[in-house]
Amino acid sequence: MTSFGRIFKVLTRSKFREANLLLLIQLIAIAVSLVWILITGTLSTTSLLQAVSSWAGVTYVVGFYLIARRSEQAYTQDTFRLIPVEETRLYLGNLLSSFVMFFYIVGVEVLLHLAGIGIGWNVLRKDVGSVFSAHPVDLGSNSPWDIAKVAMIIALLLLVVLILMWTTITFVHLVVSATSNFLPSASKRLVNFVLYIVVIFLVVRVAAFLIVLFSKVTSSFSIGGGLMNLWLPIAGMVLVIVIESAASVFLLKKWVETVPN
Repeated sequence: MTSFGRIFKVLTRSKFREANLLLLIQLIAIAVSLVWILITGTLSTTSLLQAVSSWAGVTYVVGFYLIARRSEQAYTQDTFRLIPVEETRLYLGNLLSSFVMFFYIVGVEVLLHLAGIGIGWNVLRKDVGSVFSAHPVDLGSNSPWDIAKVAMIIALLLLVVLILMWTTITFVHLVVSATSNFLPSASKRLVNFVLYIVVIFLVVRVAAFLIVLFSKVTSSFSIGGGLMNLWLPIAGMVLVIVIESAASVFLLKKWVETVPN
């Protein structure tokens, strides 16, 4: 059987190529933006940071899509499914490679932002200082460590949400693939339509829940209450991730067939 490290490398390779192509396109877009700013005569030391920030959101969304697409192809294409590997190992290796490649994109974006901040530091320092002078932040009795703990819990929540998005996409995709093997065309379209509606509804509900949760935590910054408010949804989403992952592995073993490349 193929080792976990080997299957991880194989699954990462194609995602790595697409991530690099995406980042190259972003660099070209940033260069074009800077040239346009230069032509319009508004070039400044903060122009690089502005250009990077303006394209970062698009890069994250497209990067997530490309990684998710490659991830789902690994479950149905002969290139990957004919590799002698146990389904659980394939599923976990694919999920880990998606996670690593998305944070590779995040890491490059952080470096680009740091470069922009470094070039425009003098201007940014004055702007940030004036904002804090006009609107001082009252942290109450919270220490820097307390604030760091809340920041880490929020980061963990965002990480769990990201993993949940991938496991949900995979689960829906495998259900659709499994049903397509034995349902007639009319029933297949109906099932797929219902599944997509349910997923869209759940995504909207989760997004609304997170927005309300973050607004509550930030509006009344209490370390104890804030942490208690965040741990419960994290635990709930982890449970959903485990259930979806187990169901996806079962579908891979019993129902999902490969398709020619």
